[in-house]
Amino acid sequence: MPPQNSDEKVSFWKQKTFWLLFLVVVFSTVYLLANNFYQAVPPQSQSIELSHSTSVATSSYYTNIENIKLTVPKRWTGEDTTKLPPLPVGFNKPIFAFQKVGTTCLIVEAKWIVPVPVAVQKQISFADRVYTDYAQFDGDWYVASTSEASQYSFSGGARQHIPADFRVSRDARHDPFILFTSDGSSVLDECNDDFNTLLMTVEPYYETVHLTPASKGVLTTEKVWDDNTQGLVNKSYEHLLFTADGSQERREVMRIPQGTWAEKFSVSGGKLYVPANGNPYAQTIDSQLNAVINVLDPFTGEMSEIPGTAKSDTYISSLYLRGGDAYYLSNNSTLGWCLEGYHNCPASLYSVPLGGGTPALVATTSVGGSILGYVESEGAFYISQYWGDAGCSSTSISKVIGGKEDSTKVYGGCYDESNTQNNDALKEMDQTVGALTAKAEMSKLLAQGIQVENGELLPVTGITTGYASFYFDK
Repeated sequence: MPPQNSDEKVSFWKQKTFWLLFLVVVFSTVYLLANNFYQAVPPQSQSIELSHSTSVATSSYYTNIENIKLTVPKRWTGEDTTKLPPLPVGFNKPIFAFQKVGTTCLIVEAKWIVPVPVAVQKQISFADRVYTDYAQFDGDWYVASTSEASQYSFSGGARQHIPADFRVSRDARHDPFILFTSDGSSVLDECNDDFNTLLMTVEPYYETVHLTPASKGVLTTEKVWDDNTQGLVNKSYEHLLFTADGSQERREVMRIPQGTWAEKFSVSGGKLYVPANGNPYAQTIDSQLNAVINVLDPFTGEMSEIPGTAKSDTYISSLYLRGGDAYYLSNNSTLGWCLEGYHNCPASLYSVPLGGGTPALVATTSVGGSILGYVESEGAFYISQYWGDAGCSSTSISKVIGGKEDSTKVYGGCYDESNTQNNDALKEMDQTVGALTAKAEMSKLLAQGIQVENGELLPVTGITTGYASFYFDK
């Protein structure tokens, strides 16, 4: 029932105003709290699955095939690579693609056609250079080489905005990225700016995998290089990668300790053995190196070391497994730097049980590069060292028998196009070195990858994409 007199009316409106103000305060408080929560915990974006564990979210893209991750600029969407318009001349096999909404601009990573057909592309200017956390992308603007293109000349760093132009940006590790339009118009500046933004976010991406006795596929190694010379810290690293049979996806099994850039791994008993020498590429020539023989177990992902092999101010140049023992060449830190030069570097040959112990001196040698192998019939270790530069080369091969260096032979010289007789002699020496090397390596099986099957590590037959060599007992 409404108020009947003026006093009652005043009291009624006071109460109504109080409750109205109270509701405003409550609503404002709830709104601020909700807004702060929303900003602190943003809603998850919906991902669009493409293929091969490759996805595009509202902010990021990743692929386990190319092993890269990048941020997708606003208003760019993922495109089906099987439904793209023709790529610019010189490219095929698109890997992934994005298109900017409301435009005909496309960004595609694709393969070069190798060899590139003669005179199909005409460079018309440089494009922007872009730095990421790991890479440097250099770029150029092109048009197809046609009769119409003959009217355009190279303009250096000044872009010309020519119909059907396309930009190619590439770094040292990936397939090239291409920016172009689907309708043959000149690429918009805003698309070019977005392309720069995208490239700046490209970084390595590797999901991890745990191997089990049921795992079946191939293990390889890869170096992830930090090519951004502007960076203050070198972020390069090395790791073991696994590719399951029937898949193109590569996943990280485990990191490899820094300083193992020897590119040679010994395999025995389901484990990998490799010497490490601190971090040589980040040191100066007078720096101290610290060596150890590491043991990697790809099934547990654990790394250990052969007890007794860790030693400061030491460089291990080569490792060879034989009869349950590890044989290795070693000297102080200067050995690592000596091997970068053009003369023989002395070293000592040690042995230690794979289970660890006190290393025993086998022999000293004037050649400290690499243990080629052990020839049972001669009771001899073959040790070599090689250098080459500007058409000249030298290979020294030493034999260690019965605890001492038995002999050392040097093969080398310089090739001279005008001296056929000299060149024939050098070719003959190369054949001799090849024959000695083959004889010494007969006791080992060399593979470019490791087959994982039934909980075992086996040599891969054929060529893989890995850079390293894996040595197995025959």
